[in-house]
Amino acid sequence: GYNVSWANKWVPFEQFHKEIHQGDIVLAPLVKEFDDFGITEFYGKSKGSGCIADALRNGKPIVLPAHFKVEKVMGDSAVYYHSRSDLDNILRKIKNSPKFLSKLKKEARVASKKYSIGSQLNKLNEIIYYYI
Repeated sequence: GYNVSWANKWVPFEQFHKEIHQGDIVLAPLVKEFDDFGITEFYGKSKGSGCIADALRNGKPIVLPAHFKVEKVMGDSAVYYHSRSDLDNILRKIKNSPKFLSKLKKEARVASKKYSIGSQLNKLNEIIYYYI
């Protein structure tokens, strides 16, 4: 099996960085909507999540609920589930198929390079030079 790390309270950055660096995937069970001081927020529409940046920064595949689509950013390293049983099947496939996990990791590294600081700086320079 795999080791699974989770937290139900704030995790210091150093510990978080260590956990995500050692992990194989990022699992982000984001709820579709939630109340934020009387305002209904929707993940992927009115509210973003740091999980995408965490996965990209660390070159990790990510498993997300189907309502939170980010395929343009993560490419084929993002896997989506529609239900608990769907999530269970995905996690079993990751556990039981080293080839599948390896493919996800490879795609995550590709996505990570596209969004590296250097890559983003080059894109910003292109935009600036276009308008100057």
